[in-house]
Amino acid sequence: MQVRREHAHLRYLGRILAMAPTRLPRRVYEMLRAEGSRRSWTSTAERLAREWGLGAVWDTQRLPDSMAEDDMTSWRNTLRRIAKRRALAAHRDALMANPSSIARNYNAWHHVSTSDQQMRMAGYVRAASAEDRSVSTMFALRSGTSELRVDADRPFENDPANRVCLLCNLHETENAHHVLMRCPAHAQGRQLLINSLPVALRNLHDPRTFPALMGSDGLAAMCDGDEVQLRAAIGAINGFWAYAMHRRAQGPLVVEDEFDPHYETV
Repeated sequence: MQVRREHAHLRYLGRILAMAPTRLPRRVYEMLRAEGSRRSWTSTAERLAREWGLGAVWDTQRLPDSMAEDDMTSWRNTLRRIAKRRALAAHRDALMANPSSIARNYNAWHHVSTSDQQMRMAGYVRAASAEDRSVSTMFALRSGTSELRVDADRPFENDPANRVCLLCNLHETENAHHVLMRCPAHAQGRQLLINSLPVALRNLHDPRTFPALMGSDGLAAMCDGDEVQLRAAIGAINGFWAYAMHRRAQGPLVVEDEFDPHYETV
């Protein structure tokens, strides 16, 4: 709502600046601007123009010729593009300020790409086939609603001490990073997963690897845009998580199960 109000304010500013000096709205505008009140419509217009990166328009008190000559269509389009960027930035700021880790996870996993103004679904959803049942598991992991202990009783603010992994002795929270990158109970599955991935994704110490394996847009980039490698990586990752959830349900075991990268739960 805030961005929409600001957009309307600046849109009308453009209309006024395109008016002839003899028009009544333009005369009133010039009178208010000359008064210099900090609480006037014009002072708000100046603040918004500078915040939106349109300080040059305010300083010259005129629209660029290209904007004035096409019935202000360019001005409206410019404002629309800036409004989209500001709305998306405000949305992300609100998510990161939210005390809910579900909201923070949503932002961290880039369900909305930083360069995507259309707010499309994440790549791991777009690339999935209709029969791919692992998408729901990946979405739950990314959104903080999975079966892992980190997500247990989240609405009731479960004590973090109660979220420790029960399959190993590392005394770490059982979250996606722990299961995928560190938990000894999943070592065999992890190794077979790594062997199935493109070389660029096999270095677990690379800070780009974990987000990519969690289905961020970086997965395609690390596969060099190769569709065959991308689909192979997605299949291996989905297989790992299907196995991991199955393995987790069995509890601590002395002997690791054999990992099947194509395993899927029913």
